[in-house]
Amino acid sequence: MGFIDLNGTLVVPCIYDSVEYYQEGLAIVTTEEKYGFIDKTGKLVVPCIYKTIFGFEDGLEKFVKVDKVGFIDKNGTEVVPCIYDDAVLYPQEGLIRVEKDGKFGMADCDGNILIEPEYDFLRTPYIYVDDLLTMPVIAEKEGKFGLLLPDGKGTEVAPFIYSDISLRDEPPFFEARKGRCKILLNADGT
Repeated sequence: MGFIDLNGTLVVPCIYDSVEYYQEGLAIVTTEEKYGFIDKTGKLVVPCIYKTIFGFEDGLEKFVKVDKVGFIDKNGTEVVPCIYDDAVLYPQEGLIRVEKDGKFGMADCDGNILIEPEYDFLRTPYIYVDDLLTMPVIAEKEGKFGLLLPDGKGTEVAPFIYSDISLRDEPPFFEARKGRCKILLNADGT
């Protein structure tokens, strides 16, 4: 498959097994069951080496290579290394939840690890507060819940002593349970 323009001029030669629609200026192409990307001129900008790719979102592309997951940018540079069992991009928060060996962690969109993948469960808050407030992440470890800052240091703002923590729509943003008690927690864990 390939592309011609409206004048019938060949833009992308017929060398690919499939060519998908353009998204963020790039189109997914396949050859020999491997995926890559071409730009609007037909130039191959990301080589066809990936087992699966999912389409760019906010300049990042999730890919699978040899059954591991990572993220590349539009130049094909591996931003989040291909070492994870799964990864989910949260573009509004600028975070990527990563899973490795059944444990969860967080990375930023530059691939820096913010929370090591050592937790049984992680949930990012889906609340827009303001850009100056870093919201903690709900985490579970060894059957107990706590709150962590995605700051690269593993800063614990609420200890792992709760049987559950859920998100609220208004301050205080977290409702924790300890036994039969409900406790409201602010973003700083108080």
